[in-house]
Amino acid sequence: MATYEKEITIPANTPWYEPKTVEFKIWEDVITRIEVVFPIGCALLAKCVVAYGLEQLAPKNIDGWIAGHGETVVHELYWECPEKPTIITVYAWNDDDTYSHTLRIRITALPRWIVFWHKVVNKFVELFSKLIGLTGFI
Repeated sequence: MATYEKEITIPANTPWYEPKTVEFKIWEDVITRIEVVFPIGCALLAKCVVAYGLEQLAPKNIDGWIAGHGETVVHELYWECPEKPTIITVYAWNDDDTYSHTLRIRITALPRWIVFWHKVVNKFVELFSKLIGLTGFI
């Protein structure tokens, strides 16, 4: 498992149409998790999207963005990287007219064979739980 991590500082009054960007070079096969850490004080004013080219990975709705205040926003996904390295770009802007904000972005990626076995084991546990009647507990 590989975790890529970077910070991006967004100055006050950075508009959505001129965002600050940070790029990640992903060398694994599958992206399984994207996390954005918003420190206290962001007050939902610092926003970002994570994309591969024109494809928005997080959030998935094209008209949405990720925002927070003193929290880590997590997106679980299964997205196969089309090339090596795959360049993932974070676009960030800041509606705050007074303060800059620094976001920490983490991307977790795995080789395809590890993700495959993880999915197989999860499916087995799910089916076995149904077989013995533990569906409400798992």
